Amino acid sequence: MRVTVIGCSGSFPGPDSPASSYLVQAEGFAMLLDMGNGAVGSLHRFHDILDIDAILLSHLHPDHCLDLTVYWIARTYCPDGPAPRIPVYGPTGTAEHMVKAYEPEPNPAMTQTFDFQDLRPGPVRIGPFTVTTTLVNHPVEAYGIRVEHEGRAVTYSGDTGVSDALVELARDSDVFLCEAAFLQGRDLPPTCTSPAARRASTPRARASAPSSSPTCCRGTTPRRRSPRPRRAAFAAPSSSPRSGSPTISAPAPPPASRPSDPPSHGRQGIRVVAMARPDDRAPDQLRPVRVQRGWLDHAEGSVLIEFGGTRVLCAASVQDSVPRWRRDSGLGWVTAEYAMLPRATNTRNDRESVRGRIGGRTHEISRLIGRSVRACVDFKALGENTVQLDCDVLQADGGTRTAAITGAYIALADAVGWMREKGLVRHDPFITSVAAVSVGVVDGEARLDLCYEEDGAADTDMNVVCTGDGRFVEVQGTAEGAPFDRAELDALLDLAAGGCAELTRLQAEALGQ
Repeated sequence: MRVTVIGCSGSFPGPDSPASSYLVQAEGFAMLLDMGNGAVGSLHRFHDILDIDAILLSHLHPDHCLDLTVYWIARTYCPDGPAPRIPVYGPTGTAEHMVKAYEPEPNPAMTQTFDFQDLRPGPVRIGPFTVTTTLVNHPVEAYGIRVEHEGRAVTYSGDTGVSDALVELARDSDVFLCEAAFLQGRDLPPTCTSPAARRASTPRARASAPSSSPTCCRGTTPRRRSPRPRRAAFAAPSSSPRSGSPTISAPAPPPASRPSDPPSHGRQGIRVVAMARPDDRAPDQLRPVRVQRGWLDHAEGSVLIEFGGTRVLCAASVQDSVPRWRRDSGLGWVTAEYAMLPRATNTRNDRESVRGRIGGRTHEISRLIGRSVRACVDFKALGENTVQLDCDVLQADGGTRTAAITGAYIALADAVGWMREKGLVRHDPFITSVAAVSVGVVDGEARLDLCYEEDGAADTDMNVVCTGDGRFVEVQGTAEGAPFDRAELDALLDLAAGGCAELTRLQAEALGQ
């Protein structure tokens, strides 16, 4: 489970942040907690704004809900036609409140775009999440929200003063998002819209949450004055993220060191040490890689490739033609499509064809696979033929795109072998091979080929595509926690290059080369 701070400015947007909004993701499902002023604009920076599956509104004050009116425009009038209808959970009367705020003419009540559902105290299942809400202190109907997934919990206070209900809701949470705008010392009522910083710490302390990430909302307090009183109140480490603070991941228990393995230090800022991983691999060790060629009877090339628990079926289909823009050029073409089966993860996800649109993540990975594999092909030697690569994730445990690229090359090689037998190509069109692997920093340790559990907890996450001779095709790197420096980047690239070299060897072995 991952939480991204879209906005955390209290009462009104600040110079660094929209008002309250948080993106919670797991298993490809994206849910927004609140949509305060300016949230939609900031959301563009982190996620496809149309690829949202559900919205929860803690209460109906504008700094927590008003951008739903803007979001209605985005989903209703997008160039490709209206986006699929999604649920919006909120206090009683949310639909009427939002229609009144926007006053559309003629009035469609927004129900073609949003399936409005009233929140009630208690649990509800939303996608892969169990969401529990409770009424909290506020001048209007307002809810605290707890989101749970696979034994982890994130609690969001919404806008409230201290209450026993919030204490119980936050108990044993891994992350507590507690908005606090005013300094200690203001004469504020218990239902104050933004609790005093010291008050905000109380539920966390009383609820014994093991980790806390309270957001300090700056809209009503000068930035230079707010941090010190709030920090003094928290025994656990706390933070005051701005919009775009890298994601907050519900922390996993720290792995135990294996004293028999002495640490070896990598580049500045990254420790390359032998620490226990979920599958007990060394930091620079790939997961077990298995390759089964000829997995499909009808495809010109096919392979089932496994990176540990990740399994991807790659099929190559040959057409003796090229796209219209490529005709009479003497050049061939290679393209790719990526998809994830509904039960590739531990809960079912709807097929994107049923949702009515392909998600942004699917488009991105499809293009990545196509770019990667095209880097190893001489299109003139391929002739005016097209090879379509279909990469379908049967089971996902992290690294699905890197497994797809590595397997797609093998499927393409088999398809080219078929083309040579049929006389469609005369010369070997391969310039080199291509493989891909993930790397990241987890608990301060540089690791190769991250599984799902590690990917969700990574401070830095990177996907690296290399040719067989060690050149880079693409590097996708993100600081999920603290930014990384040039030395850390070099260390991760060195680790990835070594992993790709081993994958290249395994590809050649599978192809009998």
